[in-house]
Amino acid sequence: MTKRRDDWPIVLEAQIRESKEKEFDWATHNCVLFAANIVLSITGMDFMHKYRERCVSEKSALRIVVEVCGGYDVEKFIEILMQDSCFPEKPKNKAQRGDIVLINTEIGPAAAIVGSGGKVVAVGKTGVVLFPLNKATRAWGTN
Repeated sequence: MTKRRDDWPIVLEAQIRESKEKEFDWATHNCVLFAANIVLSITGMDFMHKYRERCVSEKSALRIVVEVCGGYDVEKFIEILMQDSCFPEKPKNKAQRGDIVLINTEIGPAAAIVGSGGKVVAVGKTGVVLFPLNKATRAWGTN
């Protein structure tokens, strides 16, 4: 089981602050990489380690999802990443700060992180977007 750093709440909030106005980028700041970077910073576990270097564009990101899932299915991709990393699925209403959640956005499912106050923090086009926790459709614990 993965253990969070002792100072993980501080690191989590710093990572979210750093991303507040960061524009979406397929190679460096998409929904999965956003969640992976935060989890890496608070636990030391990189659930994107197999794919990080290959994710350099929209085309390569989509290719990775298709390769892993046998079709374009972001939810299944996230599920597989969580299983491979031994992050246990939990009831979505039990998700806590620092956990990974899946939300449905206007462009489809997206990986996100639970931040302070039970708000879900996701990547938007020009920075992070906040959603209420009840918008989560699935959740995985990161500790």
